[in-house]
Amino acid sequence: MDQVVNPPKAESGTSIEAALGLDRKGVSRKRRRLWLYALLAIAVVAAGIALYQWYAAAPPRIEYTTVPAATADLTVEVSATGTLQPLTQVDISSELSGIVRSVAVNENQQVKKGDVLATLDTAKLEVQIERATASAKAAAASVEDAKVTLHENENAVVRASALTKRGMATDQSL
Repeated sequence: MDQVVNPPKAESGTSIEAALGLDRKGVSRKRRRLWLYALLAIAVVAAGIALYQWYAAAPPRIEYTTVPAATADLTVEVSATGTLQPLTQVDISSELSGIVRSVAVNENQQVKKGDVLATLDTAKLEVQIERATASAKAAAASVEDAKVTLHENENAVVRASALTKRGMATDQSL
């Protein structure tokens, strides 16, 4: 053991840092790599969370139910606001004027020819009918009276003619 070991010469500060694995700021390379890996792991986790939230926030997929094609009725409903105009409009009137007593149909109800739509108050018309009937009966009585008078006058003329022929009456009496 008689070997002589040369003591290390005083080297500059960079060779010591290099021997210890330090950078200029005095941080070891392992430690720097550890920080880089930690930052990389945090970035990967953050990207994963962002992707998860982006896919989770995506609208749900629309599912369709399919059935075999078949003939069926199709109902179409339209919900809208506005003013409707009929294709055809019909004015309804009565030959008689008066007060409407009742309406037998609802609005927009389909009706057929001959259906009763409304009933009029006919009290005034019934009074007019009674008056007309009474007038007709009075006129018929007047006609009968005139017939009786005519018959009596005809009989009087026949009798006067007969009396004139016999000489019992003058021509002036005829």
